[in-house]
Amino acid sequence: MNTIVIENNKIKIPSKDGIDINNNTVNITKNKNIVLEYCDGLIDELKFNIYPNVKVEMFIFSKELNLNSVTVFNIFKNANLKITKFYNNSKTKEKTILNLQEENANVDYHFSSICKQEENNHIIINHNAKNTISTVINKSITIDKASSNFIIDSYLPKGSKNSLISQDTKIITLGDNYSTIKPNMYIEENDVVATHGSVIGKFSQEELFYLASRGLDYTASINLLAKGFLIGNININIRLLEKILNEVNKYWR
Repeated sequence: MNTIVIENNKIKIPSKDGIDINNNTVNITKNKNIVLEYCDGLIDELKFNIYPNVKVEMFIFSKELNLNSVTVFNIFKNANLKITKFYNNSKTKEKTILNLQEENANVDYHFSSICKQEENNHIIINHNAKNTISTVINKSITIDKASSNFIIDSYLPKGSKNSLISQDTKIITLGDNYSTIKPNMYIEENDVVATHGSVIGKFSQEELFYLASRGLDYTASINLLAKGFLIGNININIRLLEKILNEVNKYWR
């Protein structure tokens, strides 16, 4: 597994086998498992090029930052990119651009976060070729007066036939706050499948009552529900999973 560290607005990586770096552009030419960690928060545009026939699994992690970043992923013919992202930042302002550039490009994007103050996420998916697939799943928990806001824009021009678009965003509010989800699909082709779902709410009283009936107090119940909510949509190894669980345990024990 390769670890990429973003520090002082520079990309740092110990091994470059199958990974070529030019300024803030990363070209990935071989199948890779990558961990990307932010060590500071002001990031110029990062660009990742996923070469044809390459499969990349990337875990992106950030905590305790005021993160302001733009990241572009270009995914080429027959390439597959799976992104698992977890944030526990003070503030986040991020634009993520997913470009499905050539036929049979595929992106699977799973984002989870604990929002302490404010996060603004703008995710743009461009289906620039036929037979492309995008799956975008977002899950955020807001605490106290925090605000979580998502804009998800999927674009599919005429000619990008036989493509699949899926958006699913859920925000759980724990406190007195205001959050928004804006799911947008701009589709100019008939021969596609497109689905989206958006939910803002709280953990149900039925769930809390059931856990209380099993002897769990409110904090322990929220801990269990938060963990299930935040990691239920991701599949990563135990070492990376523990990084997420440690962040959840900071709030609910």
